[in-house]
Amino acid sequence: MKHKEKLVDSLITKSSKDQWHNAVKIIGKLDYSDQVQMVPQMLFLLQDVNWPGAVEATKIMESITPEELKPHIIRALVEANEENDTIWIAWIKEFIEKNILLEQFEDYNNILNKAEW
Repeated sequence: MKHKEKLVDSLITKSSKDQWHNAVKIIGKLDYSDQVQMVPQMLFLLQDVNWPGAVEATKIMESITPEELKPHIIRALVEANEENDTIWIAWIKEFIEKNILLEQFEDYNNILNKAEW
């Protein structure tokens, strides 16, 4: 089990950019609970949706329940805010809006309003 957890924890962020598309393909074949564990890795890809695998990652995340997404999205928003990464915030906001989850993040409007291209 530890080996599997280590793989999941490092599948995207510990691999090179040219491997991210393949990593997302692997995530797409994992069972649902493993995909939920990979949400932080997939949200990492939203720093730039032009990165390999980013669009595919959003499609996988769309199949995950809002309740399971929310804590991961909050952590990513806080991290993006701490890094002053307004583009990452913008892509997260777009994902939230596209999936009609905005009302679940009203407490984070101060961060979401920093979204800019």
